[in-house]
Amino acid sequence: MSLKTAIYMRVSTADQSVDSQRQELMEFIERRADLELAGEYADVISGTREKREQLDQLMIDARQRKIDVVVFFDLSRLTRKGLSHAINLLDEWQQAGVKPICYAYPGLDFTDEAGIGKVMAAMLA
Repeated sequence: MSLKTAIYMRVSTADQSVDSQRQELMEFIERRADLELAGEYADVISGTREKREQLDQLMIDARQRKIDVVVFFDLSRLTRKGLSHAINLLDEWQQAGVKPICYAYPGLDFTDEAGIGKVMAAMLA
């Protein structure tokens, strides 16, 4: 069974593009037989802002169980508000039953049945 997977991308300014993130994340999903793309969410906004249209929609969709997994490029694309904000987002996804995967940090993969992702998040916290 394939896991419904969303990708989240972010850049800070309109003169930047999420294309390189999208390409890497799409290739990552294609290499994994257990993941199936179910949606894309991309914000063009500073990572220091907590309220972001696409991230907020992703959180709603996660709570509504429209996705099983969310893949994001790295922690700096997820947030620039610090590690505690990143950990809170990871925790919120987990509470919604969604498994986050950080592309840049292979150990931060909550689909790993051994629980390595949770151990990595705990170490970061």
